Amino acid sequence: MPMSDGESRDGLSDICAVVLASTITLIIRGYQFGQSNHTVYLLDALRLNDPRLFKNDWFVTHTYQYHFVFTHLTALLYRMHMVQPAFFLGYFILIAAWHGAWLRLTKLLGGNRRAFMLSVVLFFLSAGGFGLGFYDFLQDSSMLPSNIANMLMLWGVVLWIGGSVLSPAILLGLAGLVHLNDAVVSAGLWLVLVFGEIVRPTDRNSPRPRMLAATLIELGLCLANIIPAFLASQSRQHVMPLGAFVDLYVRLRHPHHYDPSSWPAGLWISFFWPFPLAIAWICTAPRKPAVLRTTRVLIVFCAVMLVSLLAAGVWYISEPLLQMSLSRFSIYPKLLTCVMASIFLCRYIRRPIICWIVAAMAIGVWLLRNSTISPLLRLNSYCIGFLLAFFLLAAFYEIYECRSRPRLLILAGLTIEAIALLMTAWRHQAIGFQAMAPLADSPAYLQVCEFARQHTSVDAVFLVPPDEESFRLVARRAIVINFKGVPQFDGELAQWRDRLCVVLHLPTLENFPHRFDAALRAIGQRYAVLPDSVLVQAAESYGARFIVVPHPLHSAFAGRLIFENRQFYLYDLEGS
Repeated sequence: MPMSDGESRDGLSDICAVVLASTITLIIRGYQFGQSNHTVYLLDALRLNDPRLFKNDWFVTHTYQYHFVFTHLTALLYRMHMVQPAFFLGYFILIAAWHGAWLRLTKLLGGNRRAFMLSVVLFFLSAGGFGLGFYDFLQDSSMLPSNIANMLMLWGVVLWIGGSVLSPAILLGLAGLVHLNDAVVSAGLWLVLVFGEIVRPTDRNSPRPRMLAATLIELGLCLANIIPAFLASQSRQHVMPLGAFVDLYVRLRHPHHYDPSSWPAGLWISFFWPFPLAIAWICTAPRKPAVLRTTRVLIVFCAVMLVSLLAAGVWYISEPLLQMSLSRFSIYPKLLTCVMASIFLCRYIRRPIICWIVAAMAIGVWLLRNSTISPLLRLNSYCIGFLLAFFLLAAFYEIYECRSRPRLLILAGLTIEAIALLMTAWRHQAIGFQAMAPLADSPAYLQVCEFARQHTSVDAVFLVPPDEESFRLVARRAIVINFKGVPQFDGELAQWRDRLCVVLHLPTLENFPHRFDAALRAIGQRYAVLPDSVLVQAAESYGARFIVVPHPLHSAFAGRLIFENRQFYLYDLEGS
């Protein structure tokens, strides 16, 4: 059946809204490859393709790696020599899928495109879209298994709210297959929602006969990830008391994720402020099935948050409960409440130009704080340029929504403006955009990594500064230890702690700051002042032939220096 003019215009308007929201997201979030957690998730795929790599690396070969779907997909892309372009394209698809689900959710709840755009603005004005524990739908602005699982779970939730059964079961199951934490939560979420639908249906036409088959599919996909992880945990030796595990894993290594007492007040406020408006909307919204299902989903996620805050935040009850990372699911109630709050506000705001102005000002401030160029140019050129660009985007969108003709011309202008804004952000690395190469460490350190990759044997082991992140990925060589690559189980964590203590020549790590960035700086400073004899002894203890240091060693080692760039020095302990 041919599409009517009204449906065609509505479809174009939806595309326009998704493009605009995706543009805002890309400029705020940016994109990166091979940084932060991404450096860790890529290693197992490299080893899968070449078993010689990292065979002497304790972390890669002796700790449990549980993202097997992501690992095999990444390994395939590496073999095809297209991992970077594929991840780049995949990241764009994730963003479009995110906003497509977001818009569909808004419409299911009775909102329109303006409510959707307002919710996008409010979401990013609320701590940049971060949930409790500094989790995000697009964590680290890269293609991570958690980000893929986030989009699968979100679409599963939206389709469930829309009344489907089989498709949300498959998507929630796939989310659990991709990421272990999602496997546990999505299985529990599905069982609670299905039980609620059976006991108290939200719709008279609820397709109950299909729920059993859908449940078997959903649980089967989740269990395919849960069972191997459970068996692995049972086979691991548990040597660390829970209190010591919490001190090391939570308070030293991951306070930003697992220690609520360290989270700033702004993060709490940004998470909870939409709740009163969301509750007001729930109390006044029509009793439609979609509204009832959304309320149930919100209640389940809030219950997950309550368990996380009490049993793995105020009190730390067990190691597995901590490893579930339940705080990361705070992103879902945050998005749901922002949508509800926006629909409620749109009853009173007919022309949300004010919101666009606030958004433009907020993004301008973000640019002012994050641009890499000088403060004067930041203020006079890029900051003002992006402010004007967002004003223009807002004007295009308002005209597009208000006028019936010439809509295609206005849509073309809006699309061109969005593309120009994105290209400018990419060209000048305005906020989050970075080159498609590992840039977590300094260019000087990356030179050492490249030299090691080209001039050392594949089975070599290196002692490197423990505050680094990129050596394994760029050099493709084993290292003794670093702070970034931390295992999950307590027996493995004890080995990680012991290696750091030996390398840093300390009896304990408890005196380091309980904040990730501050701890990294302190570890780097400690490593930089260690005596040569301590470094050599640490390297020999773990079979490392090469040492990377930020200063030249004693003149007795001058003949063993094989590379230097005045910031880092690479020594071969078996050299002449």
